[in-house]
Amino acid sequence: MPRGDRHAGPAAGSAARAGGVAAGAGEAGLAQLVEAAVVGCGGHEPAAPQQRAQARRAARAQGHIPDAAGRGRGRRGARVPATRGVRVRRADRAGASAAPPGDGPGAGGAGRGAGVPAVPRGVRALPQDARERAAGRGAARADRAEGAGPDRGAGHAVPPDAGQDPHAAGRGAGGALQPGGDLAGARVVARALQAPVQQAAASCHGAAVLHMDETSWRQAGSGTRHWVWATVQPQVVVYQVLPSRARYVAQALAGERPAGVLVTDRYAVYDWVAPERRQVCWAHLLRDFERIAGRAGAAGGVGRRLLGLGRVLFRWRARDAGPAEFARLQARVHQALERGTRSGCRRTAQTCANLLAQEVSLWTFVRHPGVEPTNNAAEQALRTVVLKRKISGPTRSMRGQQFVARGFSAMESCRRQGRDLRDWMEQALRAWLGAGPMPSLLPGG
Repeated sequence: MPRGDRHAGPAAGSAARAGGVAAGAGEAGLAQLVEAAVVGCGGHEPAAPQQRAQARRAARAQGHIPDAAGRGRGRRGARVPATRGVRVRRADRAGASAAPPGDGPGAGGAGRGAGVPAVPRGVRALPQDARERAAGRGAARADRAEGAGPDRGAGHAVPPDAGQDPHAAGRGAGGALQPGGDLAGARVVARALQAPVQQAAASCHGAAVLHMDETSWRQAGSGTRHWVWATVQPQVVVYQVLPSRARYVAQALAGERPAGVLVTDRYAVYDWVAPERRQVCWAHLLRDFERIAGRAGAAGGVGRRLLGLGRVLFRWRARDAGPAEFARLQARVHQALERGTRSGCRRTAQTCANLLAQEVSLWTFVRHPGVEPTNNAAEQALRTVVLKRKISGPTRSMRGQQFVARGFSAMESCRRQGRDLRDWMEQALRAWLGAGPMPSLLPGG
């Protein structure tokens, strides 16, 4: 968008983006981008072979995928020209330069060394794919130095460059969608999913039952630890990668005064929730009781007593015991916790004192039948992201974090609602291009 038109409003932006769908190249690029987004955010339903072959042929015709002569992938899936059958000359240890152009098999453009440039004296030669990856990283650093960074989500927005169309990322000349462009489609997908994910996140404030949990997430190269937060409803899951796990983050995600019941572990940042509006996870408590049971003396006896009572709780829950039965169990747990405060073990006494302070939150599920006594829903939702982290490693930018969080939010929500992720993703990308209404991640949307 020209510099003078950057304030033309969303209507002008939608009209400009719609040009990418009109052309055949834009359609092929859209198909390739949808496929990459589904695979990248953990979709387990690959496209049919005919669809994949059609997308590859269309992308190869546009130059996004190298043909047989240049087949090959670089590190982390970056497509680079292959160097098979090409000899790369390296300087020797003494710093001697490569052979002169007229010498050896590379002379006259024939032989395996044809087309390989001479290496300056004292400079170590790199394979062609490594040189191109290094050049790409240098260009990315230059873009960041000029301020062309991704948006940082609600509350942390970074305005685009004054002379740059904020929606131009991933589109080539003529408005055609280019998923193999300088941002590899990650920024396109993240921005296309921003509106529906924000709508799903806003629905968490009014949820009748909301499960919350967090786990660490590293950003490569920064040396800082981020956190993946999961807010889970029965049919909607929202992930967000944030630089903190402090109380203000939990309040922003769940609302300062949650309308329903918040199910969490015993982490202290959730203590701002009213005790009658919070359910502490009993699965975590059983693990705490197991550690106490392994200690010697009176503390071990208290731990074994609490562990046995916890198992009774789950048996009674399975057979739908009533509030009267749970009232007797609650009294026994209270007595065991009081014994633990006098056990003579400092750690056991501290744990039991903390649980007595949270005692109301231990039994919220009895007063609200629709609440589970565990936070397994949030832990299972985070397991998908943890597997992604173990397989693919950490992200390297805020753009990558947004892609992971928003893509997995769409994938997990669609899975719980029985919706096709590929169809939903295509609708969202078309809507971002101005060719239809934006789909919702809420049930029935």
